[in-house]
Amino acid sequence: MLNKRIIVTVVLAMLAILDVAAKENIGITGRNAKNYARLASNCNDATSQVELDINNVRARLLGAGDFWWDLNAAKYVVPKVYPPDVEVSSSFAGALWIGGIDAGGQLKIAAQTYRQSGNDFWPGPLSDGGTTNDAVCNAYDRHWKVNRTLIDSFRLENPYDGVSNFSYDNKYRVIWEWPALGNENARGKSATDFLIINRPQAPFVDLNFNGVYEPQVGEYPDIDGDQAIWWVYNDKGNIHTETGGDAIGIEIQATAFGFSTNDEINDMTFYRYEVINFATTPLDSVFFGYWVDPDLGFYNDDWVGCDTSISLGIVYNGDAVDGPD
Repeated sequence: MLNKRIIVTVVLAMLAILDVAAKENIGITGRNAKNYARLASNCNDATSQVELDINNVRARLLGAGDFWWDLNAAKYVVPKVYPPDVEVSSSFAGALWIGGIDAGGQLKIAAQTYRQSGNDFWPGPLSDGGTTNDAVCNAYDRHWKVNRTLIDSFRLENPYDGVSNFSYDNKYRVIWEWPALGNENARGKSATDFLIINRPQAPFVDLNFNGVYEPQVGEYPDIDGDQAIWWVYNDKGNIHTETGGDAIGIEIQATAFGFSTNDEINDMTFYRYEVINFATTPLDSVFFGYWVDPDLGFYNDDWVGCDTSISLGIVYNGDAVDGPD
């Protein structure tokens, strides 16, 4: 049951493959539905894109519920290479799906695939009343990306002593603009997007234990791994044109992170989601998971399997020779 808040962590490990191809739902654009939605509500689709790239993986993340592509091409690259080497990705795209049954017995769902047939997620948090608007959505159309080395440098230059009050330094812009509770310096998509954050969002180290993020006294983002990316989105910003269902009323605070190591973890990425239900009633029989479009070379001969005892999903070629028969 999804009452108010759940936290989910996912790890993704992929091996390099020799070729890649993909197949979207070409020809199904959903433009009429999306135009209608703009008349009924007011949040625009997410445009922000960023790469998690601290280790041997280069993973593209988008600003709403989808990831591992750039809206055109596959972008979960292992191993991470640079031109003139050709990028190889064994996953074409992925997205978050969540659904359940409300108190009236109605199915509520938020999900999406390639955005060609619509969207179910939009940037930004929800208010305590479970609403949002275009100004909030636009301001939060951003990823906040920070490296462990930058945090370490900030801490050396701005050590907390309970007395000092440090000045803004553009070198540490993302630390100063980190969207955490009470941060007066928090900024969104542009420098003029002043964020008023009156409840917990991005995690931080609270050195003076007053519950408010204050980089001016030496506080800093609380991250896992050697690089972390934080963003937030919701399913109430507009009409659900992907699933056609009613909105759930959820806010999803997402964190992607990776470790730079000398072992297998160097080929992995990690994802943590905090899901907050702002609906007036709980959601029962909830399913929460990833939709993934893997492409091990030719897109039409991939098989999938799972080991439920260790929560492991696998993808493999369904025949000895990859490609069309």
